[in-house]
Amino acid sequence: MSDKSNKYGYVGVDIPAQSFGANKGVFNPAEINELIADNKWTQYGQLELIETQTVSSSTATVDFTSLGNYNVHFLTVTDLQATGDARVLYLRFSNDGGSSFISSNYHYANQEGDSSGTFTEDRSISSVAQIRIQSGNGGSASNEVANSYVYLYNLLDSSKYSFTTQHLTQLDRDVNYSFNFGSGVLASADTHNAFRLFFNADNISKAKFSLYGIKEYS
Repeated sequence: MSDKSNKYGYVGVDIPAQSFGANKGVFNPAEINELIADNKWTQYGQLELIETQTVSSSTATVDFTSLGNYNVHFLTVTDLQATGDARVLYLRFSNDGGSSFISSNYHYANQEGDSSGTFTEDRSISSVAQIRIQSGNGGSASNEVANSYVYLYNLLDSSKYSFTTQHLTQLDRDVNYSFNFGSGVLASADTHNAFRLFFNADNISKAKFSLYGIKEYS
């Protein structure tokens, strides 16, 4: 018998190679951690961080131009605030890596509500210039921040439309707790390999944006 140590439950020289989608053996925790670090452990659905961008001073736009190779992306938005009141966070896609951003053929539908008992529906009934992520009552005082997550689907698939779904919660400019959730689509089948976040008629004062890819079999 070889004096080679156990690996994946095997002893000897015939220890199988490991790769994502093709793990063989009995694994101890240390081996699993090692394979995860080498991107060789088969685990679908986990979030893989692509990029985090932090805004700490007035910025007009935040662009994500490196999207990896994922069918589904997940974006988190933490402590978002505009430099003024009553602003809306929008999203636009690009099909040229971020050199330009598409400003037509979007549709969206959102449901909004707040702690004062006001509930509204905001939706596009025809093609518009962007997808609406945030309700329009955001504030600019120190605690009037918004937090959100957004799923983005099919961005890199040239045969499909690009879709979004989102949930957002905030303390608004009227010091009410408010929320909105909804979906959007760019109704054009193309490869959308970048996207932009921006406020209407104002700058982003502060925020932290983290973009993840969701691991799947390929």
